[in-house]
Parts: sequence; C-alpha cells; structure tokens
Amino acid sequence: MELPSGIKIPEDKIAQFCKKWAIVKLELFGSALTKEFNAESDIDFLATFDPDSKHGLESYLALGELSQLFSRKVDLVSKQALLSSRNKYRSQKILSKAILIYDRT
Repeated sequence: MELPSGIKIPEDKIAQFCKKWAIVKLELFGSALTKEFNAESDIDFLATFDPDSKHGLESYLALGELSQLFSRKVDLVSKQALLSSRNKYRSQKILSKAILIYDRT
C-alpha cells in the first residue's frame, strides 16, 4: 500500500509487528496522510492493543521497532488513551481522518 505522501506501507511487516506487540488494529493519522508530509515529518500511528495485553514499557520498545521499520521518527498513540482524552475535539479530529492499515479482528 502506498499513501499520497509517498510512504509505502509494508503490509506483511506491519502484520508481524502487530502480532508481536498484541496490536489488534493499527491506524495512521496526521501529515503522513497528506501531501504536506516531508523529510522532517514523523509518522503517527494509532494502536488498539489486545485488552488482555500489558503495553506499558513494551509500548516504548514497540515504538523503536516501528521507527526502524520506517527509518524515521514515529509516534505510537494508544486508541484507548485517545478515547479517554479530555480534548474531545482533537480526539474526534484524529479518529475522523485515521486510516486503518491492520485489523486482526
């Protein structure tokens, strides 16, 4: 899959990554979905973790692995944390524009 920004999503590697880190759904949001994306931009991911998994410290390890996969800085946001956010406007904006790139359900 290739995005308008030119980012290529290695679907097989994303599936392996998500299985390893107990991610049920992985979505992209932010500048990576637009033509404004540039060499300085990071890639923003929204992760729905398996409810039975623990993803505290492991989230930081997953972040590093995801960064290596795309050879650039990434942000990994928990969907549960986003849904619990007090900034409902920001949450809704992200959710309305995010695109699904992996779904284990």
